[in-house]
Amino acid sequence: VRHELVQDKGIDSSVADKVLRVTDNEGPCEAILKEIVEDGPLMRVDRINQSTSDLALLFKYIDAMGVLGKVRLSLSLARGLDYYTGVIFEAVIDGAKFGSIAAGGRYDNLVGMFCGRQVEAVGCSIGISRIVAHLLQRNTKNNTLSRKNAVSVLVCSMGDVGIHHRMRICAELWEAGISAEYLHVDQPKPGRQLGYALSHEIPLLVFVGEDELRTKTVAIKDLARRTQISVGREHMVQRVSDLLAANTHTTSGQKGLLPL
Repeated sequence: VRHELVQDKGIDSSVADKVLRVTDNEGPCEAILKEIVEDGPLMRVDRINQSTSDLALLFKYIDAMGVLGKVRLSLSLARGLDYYTGVIFEAVIDGAKFGSIAAGGRYDNLVGMFCGRQVEAVGCSIGISRIVAHLLQRNTKNNTLSRKNAVSVLVCSMGDVGIHHRMRICAELWEAGISAEYLHVDQPKPGRQLGYALSHEIPLLVFVGEDELRTKTVAIKDLARRTQISVGREHMVQRVSDLLAANTHTTSGQKGLLPL
């Protein structure tokens, strides 16, 4: 790469060396990002300045999901297509004997080529055959694949509470083996969240608002039983587990729900 930069592109060798020192960086997200931010000349470049802000927000969300330690920032990662306009990524399985199982990134101009207007988008391709091969290899006893139950909990927010709080709660529930999800918008209205839960037959809602953040609690609404309770955050997982165990997961009790 250095030879191409210097000999073919005519870039000064000292500049090429600095570029390579930067792009060769790979490691924990926050550590690598900190190195970039503390590099004065780099941060004077508008696109790099904006990119570090985007990465900082992305890492905030990943941290809220409790998986920041599983993500590495690589400044040398490149995709073979030129329509990407932002962050690119690859997903791998630790210990697997093959490459990535998914790859993609941000592209703001690709969709517009077909519809005549700019559409911001993030997408990826998934290597289904690699994933299935890995699962079959891991499940050597009976060569069968298990299917998770339907979603049991919808994590909701009220007021100006950011999406990362819902991410963090979901991560806690997932860690306990409880299937949960949240709407992928920043501040969804309560009615929209309730409607989603009803249409997808999700029996429990876990709400977090400004009051809950201040008191370190959550509100749990049982749609089937038409009850709502407030519990301390440290007891949330156990109380949700207890309610799910006692719940028949039917939606027969959804008529006449208490208003949110």
